[in-house]
Amino acid sequence: MSLVSIFVFLGILLYLLIINFFKFSKQYERELGLKEHKAKNGTVSMGGVIFIIPLIVFLIIDSRLYYVVIPALLFYIIGFIDDLLKSLRKNNLGLSVMQKLTLEIIFSIVSALILFNANQSFIILGIYMLAFISSSNAYNLTDGCDGLLCGICLIMGIAFAIMIGSNSSLFYMHISLLGVLLAFLYFNISKAYIFMGDTGSLFLGAYFCALCIYLNTIKLFLLLSGIMIFETLSVIIQVLFYKISGGKRIFKMAPFHHHLEANKMSEVLVNLIFILMELILVILSLMWGAYI
Repeated sequence: MSLVSIFVFLGILLYLLIINFFKFSKQYERELGLKEHKAKNGTVSMGGVIFIIPLIVFLIIDSRLYYVVIPALLFYIIGFIDDLLKSLRKNNLGLSVMQKLTLEIIFSIVSALILFNANQSFIILGIYMLAFISSSNAYNLTDGCDGLLCGICLIMGIAFAIMIGSNSSLFYMHISLLGVLLAFLYFNISKAYIFMGDTGSLFLGAYFCALCIYLNTIKLFLLLSGIMIFETLSVIIQVLFYKISGGKRIFKMAPFHHHLEANKMSEVLVNLIFILMELILVILSLMWGAYI
C-alpha cells in the first residue's frame, strides 16, 4: 500500500503542474452536446498523459512486462495525437474517423501479435484484434461525466489486483497505476479541474484489455466491462433506430449516461449509480473466477 501512496502523492504533484502547464490543451464540447456541458469548455485536457508513467517505470525494472505495456502505449499514442490536434485546432475535431480507425487497426494487429501464442489458432488472433479496438473505443465512449470512467476503472482495477496476486512486478505496476488514477480522480470529480482526454481513455481500454489477455481472463473481462459494453450498445441502438425510424430516438442522448443527464440527473448521481453497478460486476466476476 505504501507504493500506492507514493504514486498517489507523485500523481497529485504532477497534476498540480499539468493543470498550469497544459493550459494550451483545453476541452472543446460538441455543439450538439448537453447544454450543461457547455460550461466545461476550456477545462484542461490530456490529463491521461501521466497514466503511462508507472508502466514505463516498471518496464525498465522488468522487461517481461512489455506484453501489457506496449499495447497500452500504442493506444496511448493514438489518444495523445487526437487530443493534441484538438488543442491545436481549438475545436473537438482531432483525428478523422478513418485516420483513427486505421491507427487502431494497425496497433491492434501489433498488440494482438505481441500477446499471441504460436499454439493458438488465427481465429484467436482476430479476437484479440477486435478486443483491443472495441475495448479502447468503449472506454472512450464511457468517459463522459466527471470522474465516471476513472471511478469505474479504479473499482475494476481492484478486481484485477486480486486476480494478478501479490509479489510480482505486474502486481506492483498495476497498483502503482491505480495510485495515479486515484490522484487523477481527486482533480476530476465534478466539477473537474482536468479531463483525461482520449490519451487516457484509449490507454485504459487497451491496458485492461492487454491485462485480461495476458491473464487469460477474457470472459471475466467481458463481465467487468459490462458498463462500457452497455454504453457502446446504447450508441449503436440509438444510431440504428434513428436511421430506421427516420429521425426518431430511443434515448434523449447517447451514450446512456448522457441520457440520464438529459433527464436532469446530476453527474455525481450518475457516477454513483455506475460505480455501484461496477462494484456488483466486480463481486460477480471474482465469484465466477473463484477468487472469493
